[in-house]
Amino acid sequence: SRVFGLASCCSKIVVVVVACPAVSDEPGRLIALMFAASALSASACGLAVSYGRPPPPFEEKYATQLDAFDHGLFPTEDYEMRNAASRKDGYWPYVSRKEKPPTALVYGEFPLPFFHRVLERACIHGGYRDGNQRSEATFADLGSGTGRLVLWAAATDQWKRCVGVELLCSLHEEAVAKLAEAQSDSCALSPLPTADVALYQGSWEDDSLLAWS
Repeated sequence: SRVFGLASCCSKIVVVVVACPAVSDEPGRLIALMFAASALSASACGLAVSYGRPPPPFEEKYATQLDAFDHGLFPTEDYEMRNAASRKDGYWPYVSRKEKPPTALVYGEFPLPFFHRVLERACIHGGYRDGNQRSEATFADLGSGTGRLVLWAAATDQWKRCVGVELLCSLHEEAVAKLAEAQSDSCALSPLPTADVALYQGSWEDDSLLAWS
């Protein structure tokens, strides 16, 4: 399978497309999108505009998913709570030791229309222009935070598998709870188009986690 990887951190958004031989018995490419970003920053919003947003039907096509995300799973007004969860492991332990917290652990969230557009372009580069072909591909978010982008991918398309890897325990626990909520009968997203969704706590550099590829 091919793997689409999304790694998110902080400061400003930079999109890099890397193509290299896939680690597989089958020919193909490994398409990786690496984001250094704080999606709520002014620079993020500026790049989202200049890069180009999806056409207007986006809001209509994904009305159910957007409503479930904005008013259930990930309300905008709860952003500070999600950010506070990241600080539990990614900020305060360093401050207590009088160390500078790593900027890579700063929490941020991508605007969903912008993320959707970038993911569509990654699919085109990877040879998955037809949405039906994505059932043969694995989506991976490296630095998955609260699982927001993993769940968006799983809720809007049928992938072979959707995977998230998060370093901070506090965010991973929040992501697991969000996944359970999204898969519950009471959620409008259930059943998710992608049935196989997995969340791991750890580093993407850990070879033991590479089984999802």
